[in-house]
Amino acid sequence: MVHASAIVVVANRFEDLEAWRIADELKREVYALIATGPASNDFTFCNQIRESAASPTRSIAEAFGRFRPGPFAQFMGIAIGSTMETQNSLKDGIDRGYFTVESIDRASELAQRCIQVSTKLLLYLERFPDVRSVRLQADRREVRLKPDTTYYTEPKTVLKRCHKTERERRT
Repeated sequence: MVHASAIVVVANRFEDLEAWRIADELKREVYALIATGPASNDFTFCNQIRESAASPTRSIAEAFGRFRPGPFAQFMGIAIGSTMETQNSLKDGIDRGYFTVESIDRASELAQRCIQVSTKLLLYLERFPDVRSVRLQADRREVRLKPDTTYYTEPKTVLKRCHKTERERRT
């Protein structure tokens, strides 16, 4: 179920994401294209385009399951790349004589829409700070060894001086 307000759209399941729905529709369109006709006899081509068409839905579902913006964005990038690979395979199918421009119109349109919607979601996710960097900041422990000097400990690193001493400030 998608709940929309003036600012936020909430997805409770990966199937609620518009990017996933369009990618799923593209996948089914590609499956129909290679089910019959000359393409169906080229098993290598069929496997390649089938895998590239199925990959975006898998990547988007995995992205949704990661919960954090950084990994979510990473998998959305993979989904976009796989959709572009599907576009390339559709054009390759024309070059091989398997498809006509008209026969792949719907699949090409779906691929373009999938890339647009996925890119918008990716750009939205990239606006958030990476959760790992926030976690590292929370892991820092402040230690005062000398007056007016602050050091921080970081996981697996040595003490790091972050403020100048009084003598360093005078020079």
